[in-house]
Amino acid sequence: MDLSKFVASSAIGLYDAALNYLWNEVVVSLREKVKLYSLELFFDAAIGGELRETYSEEEDLSSIKDNTLIDTCRKLEIISDLLHEKLKHILYMRNNIGASHPNMESIKTFELLGWLETCVNDIIEDRPSEAALFC
Repeated sequence: MDLSKFVASSAIGLYDAALNYLWNEVVVSLREKVKLYSLELFFDAAIGGELRETYSEEEDLSSIKDNTLIDTCRKLEIISDLLHEKLKHILYMRNNIGASHPNMESIKTFELLGWLETCVNDIIEDRPSEAALFC
């Protein structure tokens, strides 16, 4: 589980690495929610045109870009509009403030903790019941 890596990275001040580990958990959790919801419906909403035929298996989720994943989850109401905006912000910060890109910015401790709270409470620990999914 990447959350243990999040804790270790945070403890030594590597907040950009911690954010990457947190985001990886978010993506894994969203993919699990998509599988519960319906792969077929997800791919219908996420992939257009002739490419749609090439997406059908669980393994195909890994080729869906993170932006497309969260946009489609919002479209299918797997996540709320507000949570969608929060996740877009976290993804933007992950992609633009991390060590993978030269920049003069840094992640603040309380920022990271806020993102952790959002991701854990609203995505990672959120387990919809099967009854809710099939109503």
